[in-house]
Amino acid sequence: MIARARPVLDRVDRDGEAVVLVGDRAVRLSAVATAAVDACPDWTDADDLAARLTRRFGPPPGADAARATRAVLAELAREGLVELGGDRSVTTSGSLLPTLPRPDRRPDDDSPAGPGADDPRGPMTET
Repeated sequence: MIARARPVLDRVDRDGEAVVLVGDRAVRLSAVATAAVDACPDWTDADDLAARLTRRFGPPPGADAARATRAVLAELAREGLVELGGDRSVTTSGSLLPTLPRPDRRPDDDSPAGPGADDPRGPMTET
């Protein structure tokens, strides 16, 4: 599993924790969750993240560090704070592909070129 932080509208940090504004919701992050989000500004392997969090906070009590990190990432993804992707080996043009649907594609879009392919300016591209 790989993860990367998603942008938030606003963030306030205090004593290692953070409160972030995601859409119209405020979400309070523990110190571990804040460190997890901060440690993956770009695609980051969950096992690498687990090692970083363990070095900083020590091993999680009664749990495997990798499993605990994946649970934190899953919760952060449910809150809209990180994107999760598959294996690092899945690449196109040097960039890692997330397993989440791209925002510029509708689920009912059957066009292999994607939305905007018939647009005279060309197909839509990610920026």
